Amino acid sequence: MRTSIQWSKWILVGSCVLLFAVPGAGQQFEVFVGDGPQRAPVVTFNSAREEFLVVWQEEPTGLFARWARLRSGEVRTGPIRQFAGLNADDPSVEYNSVRGTYLAIWKDVETRQVWATRLRRNGAVFGEPVLIDSDPCRFADEFDIAYDKIKDRWLAVWEAETAGGCSGPPERVVGRIVRGNGSLGGPVFTIWEGSGPDGPSVAYNPAARRYLAVWKDESVPGLFTVLAQRIRPDGALAGPTLTIAESTEEQGGPSVTFVPGKRWMVAWVDEGLAPPRVVGRFVRPDGTLLPSFLIDDGSALAAAVTDQAFNRGSCKNLVVWAQVTDLGLLDAAIYGQWIRRDGTFVGGNFPVSPEPGLQLPPEAHNYVACSSARRTCVAVWENDWDENGDIYGAFVTAPGH
Repeated sequence: MRTSIQWSKWILVGSCVLLFAVPGAGQQFEVFVGDGPQRAPVVTFNSAREEFLVVWQEEPTGLFARWARLRSGEVRTGPIRQFAGLNADDPSVEYNSVRGTYLAIWKDVETRQVWATRLRRNGAVFGEPVLIDSDPCRFADEFDIAYDKIKDRWLAVWEAETAGGCSGPPERVVGRIVRGNGSLGGPVFTIWEGSGPDGPSVAYNPAARRYLAVWKDESVPGLFTVLAQRIRPDGALAGPTLTIAESTEEQGGPSVTFVPGKRWMVAWVDEGLAPPRVVGRFVRPDGTLLPSFLIDDGSALAAAVTDQAFNRGSCKNLVVWAQVTDLGLLDAAIYGQWIRRDGTFVGGNFPVSPEPGLQLPPEAHNYVACSSARRTCVAVWENDWDENGDIYGAFVTAPGH
């Protein structure tokens, strides 16, 4: 399928002219519009093909994948391929740049098992699904994946709630290594034990040869924290748990990515600010925390899950989040901001998804990905205009300053 883009808005920023498609700031395209509810879209970038793979869930049919790329001002999309059936839920996906394959993690809502499926470039299933976690005492939710090119392995992380009648902490953040060939690199391991951990996100730092996982925690009544843990390639924890943010006001939707310069960047929504703002903080390889900084311009009500990806073509980080656009109608849109490597933002917040309506990010992460060579990124979301939850995406181009 090809979608032609009609450009109709020019914005001058410094010495750069940015083109924005209408509606929204970005080149919007349909991933899938159907009769059944579509939800939980995620996306990753294929550096060999310069294209993006979008994965999503159709209730109750299963999980699907479709590639998209931008060529000569046109968005081109591939065939839709199903890779998991009934009861499959909450997908996450990440590209393997050594083998040219993808890993999708998902759960079976009936058995509560966690599975991994490798996919070819076109989204077709590659090999047999791998059982990641079959412990009936762990109820899995909200997955994220990071890839280590040096060791050719993925780290999958997720939230695990302890089932009734089972011993252990109320909730945990756990992880498991999956090798590039699909085999398991060790058992499920615990990253954090507590109460209320939510939305874990993970990123690999090739300079430090460490992963960093971040999540929201509410173990102390009345206290909201954003925590982080460095993890070695074999799954062993490296150093103590880091406190990124701590407040008596809600701190939500944290995400993390690697920013060249040997650092990770963590982003989250601080609801203690008026209005709620998206905040960022750099973490050095040794765990040193740099001062926090504001990411969005404060022009609207930031809410829900953040996500981010670094764009090497522009040396900037794209941070996205859900922003309330109409409190009366509870409308929301996906907004973004470009962040330089020194933590300063470029211009003002811009809409990634069209308005008005209800544009929803997934409850977990991986709904934005960036090219490693060009100035393009893709964000995906659930469009709930008609209460049917169609899946849309947009190509967003980085400014040149």
